[in-house]
Amino acid sequence: MPGHLRPPDALGAELDALQMSLSALEQMLATLPEAPAAPAVEAFDRDSVRAVLAQLEPLLARFDTASADLFDTHRAGLLAALGADGQTLARQLANFDYPAALETVKNARLTKGQVAS
Repeated sequence: MPGHLRPPDALGAELDALQMSLSALEQMLATLPEAPAAPAVEAFDRDSVRAVLAQLEPLLARFDTASADLFDTHRAGLLAALGADGQTLARQLANFDYPAALETVKNARLTKGQVAS
């Protein structure tokens, strides 16, 4: 028998140990509470999104850090409504890149078709 093969008895013992470990893991997982439900996404209609974008624009033009607070207040709805542009805007605000964030907001306001109903 080649050196890398284990005798059948050893495999049975390893399989038994693996089965016991799996059973213990299943028992531990059964005691864990269920994952909390995902928070509801803020319902945002087109008018609400447009209103927040209109408020963001002058704040960004003034390099006002209140723009990040405003975005954070409406984060869930804006991300849902703006998709990739919302992610881009969040990243720009986090990096204090207000000129780029301003362009993103202007673009989102111009392309109202991107704002979901």
